[in-house]
Amino acid sequence: MVKSFVIPLVVFFSGAAVMMMEIAGARVIAPYVGNSLPAWTALISVVLGSLSVGYMVGGRLADRYPSHTMLSVILFLSACLVSLIKPLELLFLPLTTIIRDIRYLALVFSLGLFALPSVFLGMISPYAIRLSLHALSRTGKTAGNLYALSTIGSIVGTIVTGFYLLGIIGHANVLALIVSILMFCGILVWIFTRAARVFLLSVAIAPLVFLFQFHTQHPLGKEYDTPYQRLFIREGTDPITNRPIRMILTDLYSIQSSMFLDRDDDLVLEYLKVFRIADVIVPTPQRVLVIGGAGYAYPKDLLRRYWQAMIDVVEIDPGMTMVAKKWFSLTEDERLGVYHEDGRMFLARSTNTYDVIYMDAFGELVTPPFHLLTQEMFQLIDRRLRPNGVMVMNVIAAYEGSKNRFFSSIYKTVASVFPFVTIYPVQQREDRETQNIILLASRNVLPLDGAKSFSPSDDAIVFTDSFAPVEQYAMDLLR
Repeated sequence: MVKSFVIPLVVFFSGAAVMMMEIAGARVIAPYVGNSLPAWTALISVVLGSLSVGYMVGGRLADRYPSHTMLSVILFLSACLVSLIKPLELLFLPLTTIIRDIRYLALVFSLGLFALPSVFLGMISPYAIRLSLHALSRTGKTAGNLYALSTIGSIVGTIVTGFYLLGIIGHANVLALIVSILMFCGILVWIFTRAARVFLLSVAIAPLVFLFQFHTQHPLGKEYDTPYQRLFIREGTDPITNRPIRMILTDLYSIQSSMFLDRDDDLVLEYLKVFRIADVIVPTPQRVLVIGGAGYAYPKDLLRRYWQAMIDVVEIDPGMTMVAKKWFSLTEDERLGVYHEDGRMFLARSTNTYDVIYMDAFGELVTPPFHLLTQEMFQLIDRRLRPNGVMVMNVIAAYEGSKNRFFSSIYKTVASVFPFVTIYPVQQREDRETQNIILLASRNVLPLDGAKSFSPSDDAIVFTDSFAPVEQYAMDLLR
């Protein structure tokens, strides 16, 4: 006879496991499809669809074979399938060169890695409900209580994983923890059913399950999980100077930050060198704001070049700052203020004004979070700039051709606030190609030397807080 607390405990932990896997799963696929709306849409859709299949299969299986032994087997198989997620991740890597549309790539990754584990996790609740039914008159109450318990488990798993575990132990260890929870539940059911075969099965597969957790190093480099993202530290050679460099990457498509390893005396990334165009407008800035710190390459450059200036850096991710201190020679400086919060919230809260505000924050592949690209955001920036100040912004986009709607809308939004706006493409690429574009905006006339003339396309819109389809427009660049 199974003790009365065992089935509710299994339902609670299986509910937690589903959401823990889903949140950790977003980190698994982020290097390939970003942390974007399409990525979450695909992942949530696949998990929900797979759970639905699991509910149906689990219910039918429970009616035909209402056995606690079978429930143990389902739990053990669920653990095995979750343990395969990380080893299988790199097998899907070649698909990034075949499937160009991020939406479909996200669907394929989600289906391949999370569909089958979600099906088996979905089987647990209906099976547990069937085993808990002892009287027809209490069917509704029993089912309701167990579904409520499963939902509470999901809530706890979501909060604990999202708020704490990912930033403390990382997504790979979260998946290992899920495996441990499911194995524990399976063994717990076995203990109170004395199913010898299931016990032998668990003893046989447990070492193999945990062996899967020891995976090889990711080809992008050494992994770090922060409270906000999955980072990779990689070393290589700068193709222009042939000097050794160290880089931060969050995905396959771009470098977040870089520094020279032999001498940290100059900028590596070309777009940051174009940021120096602000020197022409404000030769001796007294106070500067950088929104988006990453490896703190540009704040360090500002500290080297302007000994009299105060540099404020808003970097939402404290883990990124930790990485910059450990791997990118960031040191304490009384002229450097570091603020770990959202850039827009900082501007709304702060009363400081700045000579230059640099915008270099990215959240999803090539796009900043949408609320950093709206008219209301640029109005905030305008209020924080001094009379002769300038905003300098890094945009990854195409500014001509069929893919320019995203950049055109950003330009149009900025121009709705600032009377003078110019752009400086960084790379020597075709106008229709995706590239770094430095956008300058000010209340005063800007120098046009080296600037590119630009007019927004007819389908451009002004992004506002009420309507800013940033990610949808950016999809044009990723197809």
